[in-house]
Amino acid sequence: MQSYLRSWRQRPGERLLIALDEDEQDEDEQIAAMSAYLLIEPGRVLLQALAVSVRHRSRGAPSAGRGASPGSGAVARRMLQATLEQVVATAARDADGDLLLEGRVHIRNQPSKRLLTTFGFAFDAHLDDELESWLLDLPAAALTTWPTPPGTPRV
Repeated sequence: MQSYLRSWRQRPGERLLIALDEDEQDEDEQIAAMSAYLLIEPGRVLLQALAVSVRHRSRGAPSAGRGASPGSGAVARRMLQATLEQVVATAARDADGDLLLEGRVHIRNQPSKRLLTTFGFAFDAHLDDELESWLLDLPAAALTTWPTPPGTPRV
């Protein structure tokens, strides 16, 4: 995550979201998670990255007390939820119809595949020997009522 953030330079249509852990006293450790996405064209979005800091992966949700157990993926779920809400709010106003979201996942990254499945993504294709494409197709009618996955707290 650190190298991605250090090298990140905004391109047209690209957005970066950062989640901070307000309970963390050490300023160098306040970034809990980040995500980046690219508005490719109206109605099409590429989720470029979603990462949780090593320190926060084993702690459950920041600001504990939300019922998350260590290693439960709570921070990743909350980050993806916030990202998808932002994508829908941003991309939906430019889309004439459906919204297609694509995430690319390493073939061995089972936690990310499970996370995407929780949010309604489905495997699409092998892009090469290491990456898979996962898609979420949201019909225009669903853009105003897109559901929160079960058990996911609102951000």
